[in-house]
Amino acid sequence: MQRLSRRSTLKLLAAQPFLLAAVPAEKPPLYVREGAEFKFHCTDGYPKLWRTAYRESLEHFAKKWGKVGPLHVFLIENSDWKLPENVKKKDAERLAASQKKLKRVFGKLQGHGSDGEHLDWKTGNHWAGWSIRPPSVMITMTMSPYRDARQFVIGPIHEYVHAYQTAYGFDAAAIDGNQMGQARWTGPNWWREGTAVLIASLYCYRNPDLYKRLKRPHSWEDF
Repeated sequence: MQRLSRRSTLKLLAAQPFLLAAVPAEKPPLYVREGAEFKFHCTDGYPKLWRTAYRESLEHFAKKWGKVGPLHVFLIENSDWKLPENVKKKDAERLAASQKKLKRVFGKLQGHGSDGEHLDWKTGNHWAGWSIRPPSVMITMTMSPYRDARQFVIGPIHEYVHAYQTAYGFDAAAIDGNQMGQARWTGPNWWREGTAVLIASLYCYRNPDLYKRLKRPHSWEDF
């Protein structure tokens, strides 16, 4: 039996729309909207202070607004972090091996058994994404706390707002049409990013205790 290529199949479906009726619609993923599990994945020797600050900020917000997920947070240290003089720089090879291990974990969460080598975990990135099978939300943080410590308080909340958008705002039609563009999934960029910026900043301004580990709180000027 001859198999049709993807391009030939799409041309056939376009010419004969009635054939689409025979294609079963894929069910949307069922994200947990209450009491979801949070799991942290960190590179070996990740600074405890900043791991704790990140977790406390995330859980402070989630305690009030609910845990959605399952959520996997990847805190990644990089060899090019700008470290203070009293902190010894970790062995680059050991750090690379630790990153590689976590990339494999990330690849499995994406549902296709990837080794994760496609991931570009360079300093300066803070990112949220999702997986359909199995349903899960992933946050990856590679920014250096020694360059911008505030991002370990306001940043987790910003990215977690994207988790809410994923759990509550996805469009089943995006899956049925195999169109996983973000605009169809969680809304246009101005809405997706704008709400995350506003909510995170307002929450941090109204909860100065989140900054107890830092030198100054989120001020009115910051907001």
